[in-house]
Amino acid sequence: MLTSEQAIVVYERGRAMPDRLTRRTHAHYVGYAARMLDAYRSGVGKTRRELHRAVEGILADEPGCESRRVQAFCKLLDDASDFDTDPKGAAAKLRLRVFGLAARFHPLVQQRDQLFESSEAQVKAWIAERLGRPWPAIEADLYADVIDSQRLRAFEGYPDADALLGRYNVAQVQACLYRCERMAVEATTDFKTIIRYAKLARLLHEILRLGPSRYRIELSGPASALRRTRRYGVAFARFVPALLACQGWRMQARVQTP
Repeated sequence: MLTSEQAIVVYERGRAMPDRLTRRTHAHYVGYAARMLDAYRSGVGKTRRELHRAVEGILADEPGCESRRVQAFCKLLDDASDFDTDPKGAAAKLRLRVFGLAARFHPLVQQRDQLFESSEAQVKAWIAERLGRPWPAIEADLYADVIDSQRLRAFEGYPDADALLGRYNVAQVQACLYRCERMAVEATTDFKTIIRYAKLARLLHEILRLGPSRYRIELSGPASALRRTRRYGVAFARFVPALLACQGWRMQARVQTP
């Protein structure tokens, strides 16, 4: 899911309108989405920073594409990826070892001269020999614990470009609802299913019967006076895709303006 910083919402005449890519206005984004998926599918072994730069390059010439939209696509692609991590702290230990060995040669220069005798290339070669590993391999692992330097291990991805764009639209609605005070859902067909999902998400709700097979479900939002917590906001956002999969409902939400 997206963070609040990646949400794009326009507030107009008391209405909150999340960013939405439509077939009529943004049909060319299908090509962008396909290229972004290809960048991740062929990017195994690349760092998170390199993959994000690839996405930035794909959308660089798109007029009106602000940085938050680029960041949102990067986040959604990352969510479908598996990156190498450093749970045992090997990178920190390697840095201490490398910097300890290099400290005696400080300062390092590109080329030796009469004043500075230690060249960077020579010291790196010496450290690589001491550690018994080629320098490129050492350099690749040196900051493996930094998020931007984590390398892509596998990409589960999305079925196709349309699926990625659809996920983007849903994610923007979810991020908008982080500021929701109250949501009302009028349901007919899948009433029981909606209630079940609301209970599974542990959302505060009230049920009103409006008529035969017609109910109104009042849900307290993350920005309500009772529950303004990050965990509740995430649970509320996760309820949205389940709601979208149901039939026979309509929704109204009250969202705080920034």
